[in-house]
Amino acid sequence: MYRNALKNSVTTELVAFEKFTKFHSHEACKECVKPFDSIPGPKSLPVIGTFWKYLPIIGDYRFDRLHHNGLKKYKMYGSLVREDILPGVPIVWVYTPEDIEAVYRCEGRYPERRSHLALQKYRLDRPHIYNSGGLLPTNGPEWWRLRSAFQHSLSRIQDVRLFLRDTDQIINTFVTTRPLLSKNKDFIEELSRLFLELTFAIVFDENLNSFSDKELKPDSLSSQLISAALTANSCVLATDNGPQL
Repeated sequence: MYRNALKNSVTTELVAFEKFTKFHSHEACKECVKPFDSIPGPKSLPVIGTFWKYLPIIGDYRFDRLHHNGLKKYKMYGSLVREDILPGVPIVWVYTPEDIEAVYRCEGRYPERRSHLALQKYRLDRPHIYNSGGLLPTNGPEWWRLRSAFQHSLSRIQDVRLFLRDTDQIINTFVTTRPLLSKNKDFIEELSRLFLELTFAIVFDENLNSFSDKELKPDSLSSQLISAALTANSCVLATDNGPQL
């Protein structure tokens, strides 16, 4: 099931990429479009594709270090990289802002994104709780409906101004309490609290007081929400980018 979903998604992406290459070549002095197979990338082997490149010891990449993988591929192959992690399921990595813009312009009204598939399955398997797969994994007209609902209240500058006072207060609290929270240079946990506080203020019009002594405890509401979000993101990373067996 996952493999079929992956193939369908990648097929859509390749159609968009084909449009992109035609558009890009037309803009660049109408040069002939090069064959898709000419895009450079890691060597793909029969049956195992480029999966071997992600194996410990012998591999160059890791499924949990996507940013490192991307930088290595960019340095090795350039701004367009083709990879077949699974044989017959090519993925094209696009790096430059100009090329990314061209791809987006060719995707049409409903761009396709293969992401958070495990989250989508979890939600769709529970129709008594959720009425959709959510904004991140959903594609097509349903994605447009969800996006429009979110965008409606945040697309106008006068709407954004409504949140200035609350967000300014939260930022000031963060700046004031940050030196007291931790002396560690890596303050990702404090940033997580900041983002959680901002999200609740804008979406739910609620203040969690995430920087208070009570909320800093491991069993507090804000601490549990942050822990759950990190767990969900870790699972999404593994299921979206790990070996699909």
